[in-house]
Amino acid sequence: MKSILLFLISLSLFSQSNIENFYFIKDLIDRSNLKEAQRQIDILKEKNPHDPTLELYQTEIWINTGEQNYKNSNFKTAYENFKKAYEVYPSNSLVRTRYKELSERVLFDSNSETKKPSFPFYPLGLQGSLNYEFSEKQNNKETDASWSKTEIILSIICIQNFLLLTLHFFRRK
Repeated sequence: MKSILLFLISLSLFSQSNIENFYFIKDLIDRSNLKEAQRQIDILKEKNPHDPTLELYQTEIWINTGEQNYKNSNFKTAYENFKKAYEVYPSNSLVRTRYKELSERVLFDSNSETKKPSFPFYPLGLQGSLNYEFSEKQNNKETDASWSKTEIILSIICIQNFLLLTLHFFRRK
């Protein structure tokens, strides 16, 4: 009888501590402290990996993180978060909308080096399809000045090469 009573008391304390942990995690999510909420979920998942409340909170973190990345133009990272959330919660309208929108695009993160090519010029066929030059020139006046110097130098070199080729061509005749 005593062992049953001790078991029920420990079960009650365990469930009460879980409820407190759940409220704490929900509060962290509501305050957008997603890293700490994720840390708390990871700790609790070690004890109970299939807890539906933890899975729900994990999905909320993916949605909130995805939305933050979406607003910051980190579309590749946002897609990864919305993809995880879509696998668990495809009926959520925000998740469904963002997942489908991002899955139809070429994705990059705004803070990624892959967005901006290292060389400022593009083949003639690509001019107009990529707006790196225009957006970067408007956002950074220092870069604008250095690019115009580079353009001038390259133009002079091209004209010089054209004149040398023309002279060479007429000498051969």
